[in-house]
Amino acid sequence: MSGEIIAFLLLRLAIVAGGVVLLTVLAIILLVMLKRHGRLDRARSFAEPVVRGWAERQPTDGSGALRRAAMREALDRLDRKEGGGRSRSGPA
Repeated sequence: MSGEIIAFLLLRLAIVAGGVVLLTVLAIILLVMLKRHGRLDRARSFAEPVVRGWAERQPTDGSGALRRAAMREALDRLDRKEGGGRSRSGPA
């Protein structure tokens, strides 16, 4: 009985890990295609308002600190790519 439970949990882990790997590969392919066709800056201009909206939204599930840190880093990278030179990380 416990062997079946462990097998099920391992299978579930493998499916989730496979999904994460698949999404990562698709994201990399999308970025390479955008960069090759010269549309990465245009895509960045569309993505920035979405990221800013996510960063400013108040969390309801207690994941606020991690989400804010991730969004702050994403916005810092967008600003660096645009030459803005701003940083939301605070003083170093």
